[in-house]
Amino acid sequence: MRNIISVVVGLIASFLVIEAIEIIGYKLYPPTTSLNFNNPEAFKEYISSAPNSIFLLVILGYALGSLAGGFVASVIASTKKSSKAIAVGGILMGLGLFNLFNIPHPVWVIISALVVFLPFAFIGGKFGIRISVKKK
Repeated sequence: MRNIISVVVGLIASFLVIEAIEIIGYKLYPPTTSLNFNNPEAFKEYISSAPNSIFLLVILGYALGSLAGGFVASVIASTKKSSKAIAVGGILMGLGLFNLFNIPHPVWVIISALVVFLPFAFIGGKFGIRISVKKK
């Protein structure tokens, strides 16, 4: 049970970090006041005109969110800590790609996202394992 909870809590940590970075992105590059986020076509238009730097923030959010989620999952997990971190990264990758394909993004963003989720979750997991070992 603790291993399942570790993945769930790792995902929550990831979502919080990703959302925090997205909020920073919206503060740095605010959308027009008329943008309706519930209108998919309007949001697609906003994305198509967004500067590359906002996409870099998205990738940064994915990287740091994966790192945090992998860390949290491995600290909480009771066994096979690395696999719990990778599970978080895999779930994030699936959700991220779903998002990236449903809302058109530049190809380089999609490729970068593919490269970011699993390695950063793995690295976060390794940090979490180091912390867990030092506690013992």
